[in-house]
Amino acid sequence: MIPNSTFFRYYTDYKNEGDFQAGEYTFQVNSSADEAIAVLNGGPKPQAYKRFTVREGLWIPEILDSLTSQFPAIARSDFEAVLNEGVLKPRYRPDGQTSWEGLLFPDTYEVNAEATAYDILLKMSDQFSQVTGSWPTVRPTPNLGIRPTRCSSWPRSSKPRSRSTRSGSRGQRHLQPAAGRYSAGN
Repeated sequence: MIPNSTFFRYYTDYKNEGDFQAGEYTFQVNSSADEAIAVLNGGPKPQAYKRFTVREGLWIPEILDSLTSQFPAIARSDFEAVLNEGVLKPRYRPDGQTSWEGLLFPDTYEVNAEATAYDILLKMSDQFSQVTGSWPTVRPTPNLGIRPTRCSSWPRSSKPRSRSTRSGSRGQRHLQPAAGRYSAGN
């Protein structure tokens, strides 16, 4: 490739070159510095990506079946090993739990074509953490000894209870508090 990196660095500075992108390049054997610069200016080879989808509502065995069918080069046992051997640590799994149910986010993903079982499951686990990370944490409410039906300030019937009073000669109805509630008069 480039036998002398110092010379190549000075040569690219002299030619006002050097804004090269990181990536994979294919060089010819025994190419000159100008030929190497031309290859680098052409940009890296585009990465090959594989798109896969995991739909909602699948159990872990069904997700593994789906992944195995979409990635035939990766054995199901490779996916199982990543999940079962503790290689990945899901963010929201409670201590002492080993199940992955509900911790792999269903979505359509793109991964490098050379992705491993670890890469795929890591992407799904990270997506779950990212999506659910903005959700508020649900904390149990203290037991106040009140049933939800007793918390309501209105009676169960659709018509509110009321007391009517007549004022003046016209007999107009007014809103009156009835047992701590405001209701329309009869």
